Order: sequence, then structure tokens, then C-alpha cells
Amino acid sequence: VANEFIAQLLQMRGKDLAKQLTKLIDEPHLREKLKRGSPALKAIFDSDKKVGSYIDPNVFAQQLAGALGTGAQGLAVMDDILKGISVLPDSSIKHQLLAIARTGPDKVERFVERVSIWADSSLTMLGEGYKQNLQLISFLIGLVVAVVFNLDTLMLTSRLYQDNALRQSTVAIAIELTEKTSNEVID
Repeated sequence: VANEFIAQLLQMRGKDLAKQLTKLIDEPHLREKLKRGSPALKAIFDSDKKVGSYIDPNVFAQQLAGALGTGAQGLAVMDDILKGISVLPDSSIKHQLLAIARTGPDKVERFVERVSIWADSSLTMLGEGYKQNLQLISFLIGLVVAVVFNLDTLMLTSRLYQDNALRQSTVAIAIELTEKTSNEVID
């Protein structure tokens, strides 16, 4: 609970998502085009506002396909998407999108589906930094609790190891608490 409170207070999830998307879309002009075309992405990329903390990979893929090219009828078609990708400056996103576009059927729906899967897995892998930050917060909270309550885990462990009666009563309390919590969850 404390982790989540601190993460929300500092907008860590949203800031991390913006950082991840910036790494993923490493071409600035494409990022700008996405910001102009999607209010959801604009909110994520604009750091002066409250940052969104989630983007649906399917919506992201559709926005990306739309930003890369729309045909004469206003709809994204694969030829226009391929042209849009090919005019991008040399970048990681260009190479990735070309690879995705060239490895499947010539349909926008399949391209969007594959980009969605790629974006979802890429953002998951890039999210390790957020996870590490939460682990650091957990460690710091534990450290503060230990210091504030003057908890000496080595002394506590030694005492439980040496005092059989104390150990048994602690186990009994833990079992009782576990059963009570389990029953509350089931109810």
C-alpha cells in the first residue's frame, strides 16, 4: 500500500511509461505526429501535465499505423504505411516496423496486430526500471520501519531459535492469523 501511495504521489508509473515510449519511438518526428493525432499519447508525452500510466497496445498500434500513412480515402493502407516507414530517418523504430511489415500478410489489420504484440512485449521488458524503483522503495520503507520500531532481526531470530516456547506461540499466532485472513478472503 505504501509503495502504491508513493508511486502515485510521484507519478512514477506514468513517467516511466513516457520514458519507455520515448525509447520505443526513438524518432522525434513520429513521436510528434503521434502526439498530435492522439490525446492519450499527448498526455503521456507531455511532462508538464499529469501523466497517464497506461496505454492499450492495440490503440497504440492503431495510432502508429494511422500516423505512418493514410490513403487517398483517409484510411491507412499497407502501401502508404510502408512508404511512411521508409521515409523515416534511420532509427530503431524504423527497422522494427519494417521487419514487422515485411514478415506477414499485406493487410493493415495483421500489421496492427503484430505491432500491438511487439509494443506490449517491448513495454513489458522496458518496465524493469519501474519494478526496480518499487523494490528500492520497499527496501527503504522496511529500513525505516526497522529503525523506527528498533527492530533487531538478528536478536529476534536468535531469541526465536533458542526459546522453544516463544517459537511455538509465535507459530500459533501466525497460523491463527493466516486462517482468519483466509476465511475473510473466502467470505
